[in-house]
Amino acid sequence: MRQFYIDELSPADAAKLNDYLKANADQSSLEGLFWVDLNPDLLDPGQYNCAKDQPFCFAVEVGESWAKFEFLIRSRTNMKSPHTRYASRIQQKFILDYSLRLIEELKLRT
Repeated sequence: MRQFYIDELSPADAAKLNDYLKANADQSSLEGLFWVDLNPDLLDPGQYNCAKDQPFCFAVEVGESWAKFEFLIRSRTNMKSPHTRYASRIQQKFILDYSLRLIEELKLRT
């Protein structure tokens, strides 16, 4: 899996990130796994034109001392969507910027 991985988070920082995501992302049925939706302007043409499979998102998983920001873009409504694929460059930039903003905003020590 392609991903941005942050390791060696303190338990307090992992908890801060987890709390932030609980308030600002959609929590999956698995503890510590969240979905972050992409704005339509970030979708590639196939994803954008496939309204029935929208929204598209990426996953963030938070453990006791780490966090993973996945570069797989998937449909929230259709797990078999033909438009599930690894992030384009603009989507990768969004995911990296999102993760770096959280590090800065939450003052996570990495």
